[in-house]
Parts: sequence; structure tokens; C-alpha cells
Amino acid sequence: MSRPHFVLHEHIARKWRTTFFDDVITAAAIIYPLTAVPQVIEVFSGNTAGVSLVSWISFTLFSGLFLVYGILNKLRPIIITDSLWLVINGLVVVGIIVKG
Repeated sequence: MSRPHFVLHEHIARKWRTTFFDDVITAAAIIYPLTAVPQVIEVFSGNTAGVSLVSWISFTLFSGLFLVYGILNKLRPIIITDSLWLVINGLVVVGIIVKG
């Protein structure tokens, strides 16, 4: 095996190994978006004062953009977190429109 192929093989092999930190990041990718659930509850309770529709639409669009990036680059933590952010941010937008 030539040296460039060996280096590429080592890089690919390392990419698929997971570490404890990979597991921590995956857990954080799930937990972090869930921190916005209280905002969703507040908005659907009718408390939309001071909640900017433009900001939350922007958050939703950027979540979609980063989700596409994560999918194209096969980055599991980004796929997980931005999928969840897309849902959470979308729910806030819907709540602002419906209840606001």
C-alpha cells in the first residue's frame, strides 16, 4: 500500500472511532436544544410579549442551513442538534404566529 493510501486509510479509520468526548458531545447535541422547551411552553401559553418573530424565524432558517451542512459532511452531532433546533425553533415561530 502506498504512503498516501495508508495515510487516508488511517484518517478514515480514526474518523469512525468514537471517544468518550464524542459521546459527551452527542449527549450535549440532544440536551442543548431541549433547553428551549420552556420557551415553547411559554409561547404556546400565550405569553409572547418580547418574543421577536423575526429572530425566531432567523434561528429556524439558520438551523436548517447548519442541518444541511451536517448532513453533507456526515457530522452526527450537528445533524442531531440542528434537527432538534429546527423543530424547537419552528414550534416557537408557530406559537408566536398562532398565539401572538
